[in-house]
Amino acid sequence: MDLKLTNKLALVTASTAGIGHAIAVALAREGARVIVNGRTRAAVDAAVAGIKSATGADILGFAVDLGTAAAADERMAKTAPARACTSSSGAPPARPKASATPGR
Repeated sequence: MDLKLTNKLALVTASTAGIGHAIAVALAREGARVIVNGRTRAAVDAAVAGIKSATGADILGFAVDLGTAAAADERMAKTAPARACTSSSGAPPARPKASATPGR
């Protein structure tokens, strides 16, 4: 399938493993320049190297926890505008059923 992403910049958050990593690989195979994100430099470096090796694509990466608005705002101010953005970040932390009341 041609998604017409050749040389377009795509940011995929939480993309050092799992679904986010698979999305980053798929976008790279479509010709996108992909920005990989994770919480640790080691994980980001490993993902960047692996995706580059598998696809030959232009892969960038940055390590930062985007779990707060301040961190996300600061990081995005340093990143070129992306044509595609996929958030693969996790859901809110699980709580025991008894404490999971509506409106909380």
